[in-house]
Amino acid sequence: MFPSILQQQIEKLLEGVKLSDVPYQKLSQKYRGERQVSARLLQSAPEAIAYAAVRMPATFGAVLEALQKIIEVFDFSPQTMLDVGAGTGACGWAAQGLFDLKNLICLERESVMRNLGKTLMSNNEYPVLSQAQWYDFDLLRDDIAYKANLVTASYIINELPDVEKEKAILKLWQATEQVLLIVEPGTQQAFAGLLKLRDFLISQGAHIIAPCPHQKKCSLASGDWCHFSARIARSRLHRQLKSAEMGYEDEKYCFMAFSRQPLALSYNRVLKEPKVSKAEVVCELCDDNGKCLVKKISIKDKADYKKAKKMSWGDIYC
Repeated sequence: MFPSILQQQIEKLLEGVKLSDVPYQKLSQKYRGERQVSARLLQSAPEAIAYAAVRMPATFGAVLEALQKIIEVFDFSPQTMLDVGAGTGACGWAAQGLFDLKNLICLERESVMRNLGKTLMSNNEYPVLSQAQWYDFDLLRDDIAYKANLVTASYIINELPDVEKEKAILKLWQATEQVLLIVEPGTQQAFAGLLKLRDFLISQGAHIIAPCPHQKKCSLASGDWCHFSARIARSRLHRQLKSAEMGYEDEKYCFMAFSRQPLALSYNRVLKEPKVSKAEVVCELCDDNGKCLVKKISIKDKADYKKAKKMSWGDIYC
Protein backbone atom coordinates (compact mmCIF):
# COMPACT_ATOMS: atom_id res chain seq x y z
CA MET A 1 0.00 0.00 0.00
CA PHE A 2 1.25 3.48 -0.86
CA PRO A 3 2.54 5.08 2.38
CA SER A 4 -0.04 7.44 3.85
CA ILE A 5 2.67 9.77 5.12
CA LEU A 6 3.99 10.13 1.56
CA GLN A 7 0.50 10.73 0.15
CA GLN A 8 -0.10 13.42 2.78
CA GLN A 9 3.16 15.17 1.92
CA ILE A 10 2.34 15.24 -1.80
CA GLU A 11 -1.15 16.62 -1.14
CA LYS A 12 0.23 19.26 1.21
CA LEU A 13 2.73 20.42 -1.42
CA LEU A 14 -0.09 20.77 -3.94
CA GLU A 15 -2.21 22.94 -1.66
CA GLY A 16 -2.95 26.22 -3.39
CA VAL A 17 -2.02 24.84 -6.83
CA LYS A 18 -4.84 25.06 -9.37
CA LEU A 19 -4.93 21.49 -10.71
CA SER A 20 -6.51 22.55 -14.01
CA ASP A 21 -3.33 24.53 -14.69
CA VAL A 22 -1.18 21.38 -14.54
CA PRO A 23 -1.29 19.59 -17.95
CA TYR A 24 -0.60 16.15 -16.48
CA GLN A 25 -1.35 14.06 -19.59
CA LYS A 26 0.98 16.05 -21.85
CA LEU A 27 3.60 16.20 -19.13
CA SER A 28 3.51 12.44 -18.57
CA GLN A 29 3.77 11.61 -22.28
CA LYS A 30 6.64 14.04 -22.74
CA TYR A 31 8.59 12.85 -19.71
CA ARG A 32 8.15 9.14 -20.43
CA GLY A 33 8.69 9.44 -24.18
CA GLU A 34 11.52 11.93 -24.48
CA ARG A 35 13.58 11.54 -21.35
CA GLN A 36 16.74 10.67 -23.26
CA VAL A 37 16.80 14.12 -24.89
CA SER A 38 19.27 16.49 -23.22
CA ALA A 39 16.73 19.28 -22.61
CA ARG A 40 15.20 19.43 -19.15
CA LEU A 41 11.60 18.27 -19.48
CA LEU A 42 10.11 19.37 -16.16
CA GLN A 43 10.36 23.09 -15.69
CA SER A 44 8.59 23.77 -12.40
CA ALA A 45 8.01 22.34 -8.94
CA PRO A 46 4.18 22.15 -9.42
CA GLU A 47 4.72 20.04 -12.55
CA ALA A 48 6.99 17.67 -10.65
CA ILE A 49 4.56 17.41 -7.73
CA ALA A 50 1.63 16.71 -10.06
CA TYR A 51 3.67 14.07 -11.85
CA ALA A 52 4.60 12.48 -8.51
CA ALA A 53 0.96 12.50 -7.39
CA VAL A 54 -0.04 10.29 -10.31
CA ARG A 55 3.07 8.29 -11.25
CA MET A 56 4.67 7.69 -7.85
CA PRO A 57 1.97 5.28 -6.60
CA ALA A 58 2.20 3.24 -9.82
CA THR A 59 6.00 3.05 -9.74
CA PHE A 60 5.92 2.27 -6.02
CA GLY A 61 3.41 -0.55 -6.58
CA ALA A 62 5.30 -2.14 -9.47
CA VAL A 63 8.67 -2.00 -7.71
CA LEU A 64 7.21 -3.28 -4.43
CA GLU A 65 5.68 -6.30 -6.19
CA ALA A 66 8.92 -7.01 -8.07
CA LEU A 67 10.93 -6.88 -4.84
CA GLN A 68 8.42 -9.20 -3.16
CA LYS A 69 8.82 -11.67 -6.02
CA ILE A 70 12.59 -11.61 -5.47
CA ILE A 71 12.21 -12.29 -1.74
CA GLU A 72 9.96 -15.29 -2.48
CA VAL A 73 12.80 -17.15 -4.21
CA PHE A 74 15.98 -15.59 -2.80
CA ASP A 75 17.10 -15.08 0.80
CA PHE A 76 18.03 -11.44 0.45
CA SER A 77 18.36 -8.66 3.04
CA PRO A 78 20.28 -5.69 1.58
CA GLN A 79 21.67 -2.96 3.80
CA THR A 80 22.71 -0.57 1.03
CA MET A 81 20.70 0.57 -1.98
CA LEU A 82 21.44 2.60 -5.11
CA ASP A 83 18.48 3.88 -7.15
CA VAL A 84 19.49 5.06 -10.62
CA GLY A 85 17.07 7.39 -12.38
CA ALA A 86 15.34 7.77 -9.03
CA GLY A 87 12.73 10.31 -10.12
CA THR A 88 11.03 11.38 -6.90
CA GLY A 89 12.19 8.34 -4.95
CA ALA A 90 9.46 5.71 -5.33
CA CYS A 91 11.93 2.79 -5.37
CA GLY A 92 13.51 3.88 -2.11
CA TRP A 93 10.12 4.16 -0.42
CA ALA A 94 9.18 0.67 -1.64
CA ALA A 95 12.45 -0.93 -0.51
CA GLN A 96 12.54 0.64 2.96
CA GLY A 97 9.23 -1.05 3.77
CA LEU A 98 10.74 -4.48 3.06
CA PHE A 99 14.37 -4.24 4.14
CA ASP A 100 16.40 -2.88 7.04
CA LEU A 101 18.35 -0.49 4.84
CA LYS A 102 21.24 1.45 6.37
CA ASN A 103 22.16 3.58 3.36
CA LEU A 104 20.30 4.89 0.31
CA ILE A 105 21.77 6.76 -2.66
CA CYS A 106 19.47 8.24 -5.31
CA LEU A 107 20.78 9.37 -8.70
CA GLU A 108 18.51 11.59 -10.81
CA ARG A 109 19.11 13.94 -13.75
CA GLU A 110 16.10 16.24 -13.50
CA SER A 111 16.73 18.88 -10.82
CA VAL A 112 13.06 19.51 -10.00
CA MET A 113 12.47 15.77 -9.53
CA ARG A 114 15.62 15.46 -7.43
CA ASN A 115 14.66 18.39 -5.22
CA LEU A 116 11.14 17.04 -4.75
CA GLY A 117 12.48 13.59 -3.90
CA LYS A 118 14.70 15.10 -1.22
CA THR A 119 11.78 17.04 0.21
CA LEU A 120 9.47 14.01 0.32
CA MET A 121 12.12 11.89 2.06
CA SER A 122 13.21 14.48 4.61
CA ASN A 123 11.86 14.81 8.13
CA ASN A 124 9.95 11.54 8.43
CA GLU A 125 10.03 8.50 10.70
CA TYR A 126 12.34 6.48 8.43
CA PRO A 127 16.02 7.36 9.08
CA VAL A 128 17.30 5.77 5.86
CA LEU A 129 15.00 8.01 3.81
CA SER A 130 15.67 11.16 5.83
CA GLN A 131 19.41 10.61 5.40
CA ALA A 132 19.28 9.55 1.74
CA GLN A 133 21.96 11.05 -0.49
CA TRP A 134 20.77 12.60 -3.75
CA TYR A 135 23.08 13.38 -6.68
CA ASP A 136 22.78 14.87 -10.16
CA PHE A 137 23.38 11.99 -12.57
CA ASP A 138 22.82 11.15 -16.24
CA LEU A 139 23.11 7.45 -17.08
CA LEU A 140 24.22 8.17 -20.64
CA ARG A 141 26.82 10.71 -19.66
CA ASP A 142 28.16 9.77 -16.24
CA ASP A 143 29.95 6.82 -14.66
CA ILE A 144 28.51 5.41 -11.45
CA ALA A 145 30.86 6.15 -8.55
CA TYR A 146 28.98 4.05 -6.00
CA LYS A 147 28.26 0.40 -5.23
CA ALA A 148 25.37 -1.13 -3.26
CA ASN A 149 23.88 -4.46 -2.26
CA LEU A 150 20.71 -3.60 -4.19
CA VAL A 151 20.71 -1.52 -7.38
CA THR A 152 17.39 -0.48 -8.93
CA ALA A 153 16.47 1.23 -12.19
CA SER A 154 12.78 1.73 -12.93
CA TYR A 155 11.22 3.00 -16.14
CA ILE A 156 14.48 4.35 -17.61
CA ILE A 157 16.20 1.65 -19.70
CA ASN A 158 13.43 1.44 -22.30
CA GLU A 159 13.76 5.20 -22.86
CA LEU A 160 17.43 5.01 -23.83
CA PRO A 161 18.65 4.79 -27.45
CA ASP A 162 19.13 1.12 -28.41
CA VAL A 163 22.84 1.62 -29.09
CA GLU A 164 23.35 2.85 -25.52
CA LYS A 165 21.41 0.20 -23.60
CA GLU A 166 24.17 -2.39 -23.14
CA LYS A 167 26.61 0.28 -22.01
CA ALA A 168 24.06 1.60 -19.51
CA ILE A 169 23.12 -1.83 -18.14
CA LEU A 170 26.81 -2.69 -17.71
CA LYS A 171 27.24 0.41 -15.55
CA LEU A 172 24.36 -0.75 -13.38
CA TRP A 173 25.74 -4.27 -13.12
CA GLN A 174 29.22 -3.07 -12.19
CA ALA A 175 27.66 -1.05 -9.34
CA THR A 176 25.77 -4.13 -8.08
CA GLU A 177 27.18 -6.08 -5.14
CA GLN A 178 24.28 -8.54 -4.79
CA VAL A 179 21.06 -7.86 -6.74
CA LEU A 180 20.13 -5.70 -9.74
CA LEU A 181 16.43 -4.99 -10.38
CA ILE A 182 15.18 -3.52 -13.65
CA VAL A 183 11.49 -2.52 -13.91
CA GLU A 184 9.93 -1.35 -17.19
CA PRO A 185 6.44 -0.75 -18.64
CA GLY A 186 4.44 -3.91 -19.28
CA THR A 187 4.58 -3.62 -23.05
CA GLN A 188 5.72 -6.02 -25.74
CA GLN A 189 8.43 -3.57 -26.81
CA ALA A 190 9.79 -3.12 -23.29
CA PHE A 191 9.86 -6.87 -22.71
CA ALA A 192 11.72 -7.47 -25.98
CA GLY A 193 14.33 -4.97 -24.81
CA LEU A 194 14.59 -6.68 -21.43
CA LEU A 195 15.13 -10.05 -23.09
CA LYS A 196 18.15 -8.70 -24.99
CA LEU A 197 19.57 -7.24 -21.79
CA ARG A 198 18.87 -10.53 -20.00
CA ASP A 199 21.04 -12.39 -22.51
CA PHE A 200 23.74 -9.73 -22.27
CA LEU A 201 23.87 -9.78 -18.46
CA ILE A 202 23.97 -13.58 -18.34
CA SER A 203 26.96 -13.40 -20.70
CA GLN A 204 28.56 -11.06 -18.13
CA GLY A 205 28.14 -13.62 -15.35
CA ALA A 206 24.78 -12.53 -13.95
CA HIS A 207 22.27 -15.05 -12.63
CA ILE A 208 18.54 -14.50 -13.16
CA ILE A 209 16.43 -14.61 -9.98
CA ALA A 210 12.98 -13.58 -11.15
CA PRO A 211 10.58 -13.68 -12.84
CA CYS A 212 12.31 -16.41 -14.87
CA PRO A 213 12.84 -19.69 -12.97
CA HIS A 214 15.71 -20.62 -15.32
CA GLN A 215 18.78 -19.26 -17.14
CA LYS A 216 17.79 -20.64 -20.54
CA LYS A 217 16.42 -18.81 -23.57
CA CYS A 218 12.87 -17.54 -23.18
CA SER A 219 10.41 -19.92 -24.86
CA LEU A 220 7.37 -17.65 -24.98
CA ALA A 221 5.58 -17.76 -28.31
CA SER A 222 6.30 -14.99 -30.78
CA GLY A 223 4.09 -11.98 -30.11
CA ASP A 224 3.62 -12.87 -26.44
CA TRP A 225 5.42 -11.20 -23.57
CA CYS A 226 5.98 -11.75 -19.86
CA HIS A 227 4.47 -8.98 -17.77
CA PHE A 228 2.52 -8.49 -14.57
CA SER A 229 -0.06 -6.17 -13.06
CA ALA A 230 -0.02 -4.21 -9.80
CA ARG A 231 -3.35 -2.85 -8.60
CA ILE A 232 -2.95 0.74 -7.41
CA ALA A 233 -5.50 2.51 -5.20
CA ARG A 234 -6.25 6.01 -6.45
CA SER A 235 -6.49 8.90 -4.01
CA ARG A 236 -9.02 11.67 -4.58
CA LEU A 237 -6.19 13.87 -5.86
CA HIS A 238 -5.06 11.08 -8.18
CA ARG A 239 -8.54 10.81 -9.69
CA GLN A 240 -8.78 14.58 -10.11
CA LEU A 241 -5.46 14.83 -11.97
CA LYS A 242 -6.33 11.96 -14.32
CA SER A 243 -10.01 12.85 -14.66
CA ALA A 244 -10.70 9.26 -13.61
CA GLU A 245 -13.78 7.77 -11.99
CA MET A 246 -12.57 4.37 -10.78
CA GLY A 247 -10.92 4.11 -7.37
CA TYR A 248 -8.02 2.04 -8.68
CA GLU A 249 -5.86 1.43 -11.72
CA ASP A 250 -3.80 -1.56 -12.84
CA GLU A 251 -0.15 -0.80 -13.54
CA LYS A 252 1.22 -3.25 -16.12
CA TYR A 253 4.95 -3.80 -15.75
CA CYS A 254 7.83 -6.05 -16.79
CA PHE A 255 10.82 -6.72 -14.57
CA MET A 256 13.98 -8.77 -14.30
CA ALA A 257 16.20 -9.31 -11.29
CA PHE A 258 19.77 -10.56 -11.42
CA SER A 259 22.12 -11.86 -8.72
CA ARG A 260 25.87 -12.06 -8.35
CA GLN A 261 25.31 -15.34 -6.54
CA PRO A 262 24.40 -18.46 -8.56
CA LEU A 263 21.06 -19.92 -7.55
CA ALA A 264 19.46 -23.35 -7.81
CA LEU A 265 16.01 -22.25 -8.99
CA SER A 266 13.16 -24.71 -8.59
CA TYR A 267 9.74 -23.19 -9.16
CA ASN A 268 7.15 -22.45 -11.84
CA ARG A 269 5.79 -18.95 -12.54
CA VAL A 270 2.12 -18.34 -13.36
CA LEU A 271 2.28 -16.22 -16.53
CA LYS A 272 -1.37 -15.22 -16.84
CA GLU A 273 -4.48 -15.16 -14.69
CA PRO A 274 -5.61 -18.81 -14.31
CA LYS A 275 -8.91 -19.85 -15.87
CA VAL A 276 -11.11 -21.39 -13.19
CA SER A 277 -14.17 -23.54 -13.85
CA LYS A 278 -16.12 -26.09 -11.86
CA ALA A 279 -14.27 -28.87 -13.67
CA GLU A 280 -10.66 -27.64 -13.72
CA VAL A 281 -8.15 -24.83 -13.34
CA VAL A 282 -6.00 -24.01 -16.37
CA CYS A 283 -2.66 -22.33 -15.63
CA GLU A 284 -0.09 -21.05 -18.10
CA LEU A 285 3.32 -21.56 -16.53
CA CYS A 286 6.99 -20.91 -17.13
CA ASP A 287 8.88 -23.84 -15.60
CA ASP A 288 12.41 -24.33 -14.32
CA ASN A 289 13.35 -26.29 -17.44
CA GLY A 290 12.87 -23.20 -19.58
CA LYS A 291 9.56 -24.25 -21.08
CA CYS A 292 6.21 -22.47 -21.24
CA LEU A 293 3.38 -24.94 -20.70
CA VAL A 294 -0.31 -25.19 -19.95
CA LYS A 295 -1.20 -27.15 -16.83
CA LYS A 296 -4.74 -28.40 -16.27
CA ILE A 297 -5.71 -29.31 -12.72
CA SER A 298 -8.88 -31.38 -12.51
CA ILE A 299 -11.36 -31.08 -9.66
CA LYS A 300 -10.83 -34.81 -9.20
CA ASP A 301 -7.40 -33.93 -7.76
CA LYS A 302 -9.02 -32.12 -4.85
CA ALA A 303 -5.89 -30.90 -3.03
CA ASP A 304 -4.20 -29.60 -6.19
CA TYR A 305 -7.45 -28.08 -7.46
CA LYS A 306 -7.98 -26.22 -4.18
CA LYS A 307 -4.43 -24.87 -4.32
CA ALA A 308 -4.67 -23.91 -7.99
CA LYS A 309 -7.92 -21.96 -7.40
CA LYS A 310 -5.95 -19.61 -5.15
CA MET A 311 -3.26 -18.95 -7.73
CA SER A 312 -3.02 -15.50 -9.31
CA TRP A 313 -1.12 -13.97 -12.20
CA GLY A 314 2.58 -13.80 -11.30
CA ASP A 315 2.44 -16.28 -8.42
CA ILE A 316 4.83 -19.17 -7.90
CA TYR A 317 3.28 -22.57 -8.64
CA CYS A 318 5.48 -25.30 -7.16
